[in-house]
Amino acid sequence: MKLDFWRSLLQLRSYDAVHFLGLPPHHGTNVTLKRRLNFYMVRLQRLLSQHVLLGFPLKLTVEASTACNLGCPACLTGAGERGRTRAHLPVSLYRKVMDELGEYLFEVELHNWGEPLMNRNLAELIRITSDKGVGTTLSTNFSLPFDRSRAEALVDAGLTTLGVSLDGAAQETYEQYRVGGSFDQVLANVDLVNDAKKKLRSTTPRIIWSFHVFEHNVDDVERACMMAGERGMDFEVSKGWVIGQEWNPTSTYKLFDAPSVDNCDFLWSRAVLNNDGGIAPCNGAFFKEDDFGSVQGSTFRSVWNNAAFREARMKFSETGGTTGPGRTICDDCPELATRRDYLAHLARGGTRGSFRNRFTSNDGYTYFFNRRNSFGSLAQGQKPTIKLETVNRS
Repeated sequence: MKLDFWRSLLQLRSYDAVHFLGLPPHHGTNVTLKRRLNFYMVRLQRLLSQHVLLGFPLKLTVEASTACNLGCPACLTGAGERGRTRAHLPVSLYRKVMDELGEYLFEVELHNWGEPLMNRNLAELIRITSDKGVGTTLSTNFSLPFDRSRAEALVDAGLTTLGVSLDGAAQETYEQYRVGGSFDQVLANVDLVNDAKKKLRSTTPRIIWSFHVFEHNVDDVERACMMAGERGMDFEVSKGWVIGQEWNPTSTYKLFDAPSVDNCDFLWSRAVLNNDGGIAPCNGAFFKEDDFGSVQGSTFRSVWNNAAFREARMKFSETGGTTGPGRTICDDCPELATRRDYLAHLARGGTRGSFRNRFTSNDGYTYFFNRRNSFGSLAQGQKPTIKLETVNRS
């Protein structure tokens, strides 16, 4: 059963008008009239469950490089999977996409499954973005060779935010997840960026110590926070994802976000550009087989409204059911399951405030990681798939 236009409007009774009107985070972005008008167009079409979009995405996730130097166990790249050819995003391809999207975006994040600093043209990608008046976010393990010239290039290019993944306060705890990483190397590289900021008299990038908490490093949080302050870094801590059941569900540390009751943010508001030009439906899509199209030889607009994207958006207007053969990455995603749970909840007379989500972001991460049982080196079933249907927190 599909929601029609009027039924979609009834959802406004459970929607926060302030949330609808508020602009997304836009550090380093020049909020022009064109961006503002596009923002409200996108948000309205998302609210009304429209499948063909007139607006452009508000945020772009870019896979600057599919290569990585570490072996983080809960990352598909770190686990040795190859979702697509290991390579760096060409500057020419990125420039083409930004020429089409740049005037509408509020943010570009230049990272996903790989280590972005392995792309030696990263500063040029940042410069292209900055010249469009768009803020940039970069997340790095920062445990790789770096020098003053590269640090100054990042700062001079206009990088807005630099997130540094440091899950510990000493090598012994840090390396248990960041396998192959050097704690001292990361800190030395942070110092180089701070020196570059002083030399160039720049207030950006904002540098964040990003600490993912696991059972093995929980005692390091306080010390890490102090060390971050000593280097002028902001400190952000969140519960680390694991594959399977969430570790210590009663922990005071909380997971980052949860599946939304609204239509999928990615299918309406965000886009993912891979290094080979593939456009994925979300940043959880690692394998090329899950792409919905490519901008190689095509415009972004034609991909954004192709049959795959339209059909995926349509699923979020349904209260149940699945597709037949050729099912996509969206069909079993906790985002879709949450949306359908929510629509059924409203149909029973419930409200947004009374809805209880049965999924967490750990369930979502596990779902995406286990796509390797279909496409990756474990396709022969060497490891069991954890079925989300067994997880119920209602």
